[in-house]
Amino acid sequence: REALNYMTELYVCPTDTDPHRMTQVVRRPGGTLAMSTGIEPGRFTLDISYRAACELVVQLISGNHARRITDWDNPSDAILLVEGTSNVHDELGIRECFRFSDNLMPVGTDQWYATDQYVHTWERHVGSSNMLFLDGGIDRIKPLDVPAIASKQEFWNNGPERRKPRR
Repeated sequence: REALNYMTELYVCPTDTDPHRMTQVVRRPGGTLAMSTGIEPGRFTLDISYRAACELVVQLISGNHARRITDWDNPSDAILLVEGTSNVHDELGIRECFRFSDNLMPVGTDQWYATDQYVHTWERHVGSSNMLFLDGGIDRIKPLDVPAIASKQEFWNNGPERRKPRR
């Protein structure tokens, strides 16, 4: 388990010619990686092909907390990572995570194909992309299928409330 933390190539698909380069990390003593605060010497930008859902974090009065796998009724439907880039801009600038409603529901639509600069990242593997689900399952998904999968998600915001997935 610890050995995987040393391998930065795990975060980028070998076929990704233009990975996301926004996240800065630093190597701690012993070689493990940690998120950078932006001031450490030796920090570097990590190449990343995969994005996580913003909804994996819940915002409570006490701060941001990771949701637990037991928070989901159907972890096999819950998207953990996608191997596609979405337009993840909001009022604060570029977000490193995606939102189901804003970023995944438009994927595969005519307008998305006509206007999104990242379509190629969703078709990297013979017209499809990979998704990792919370239960550890992986599936190859065509862009046209993404909205149906996104609509099954139980959490659409960072609050503690659950939404009823559409089936």
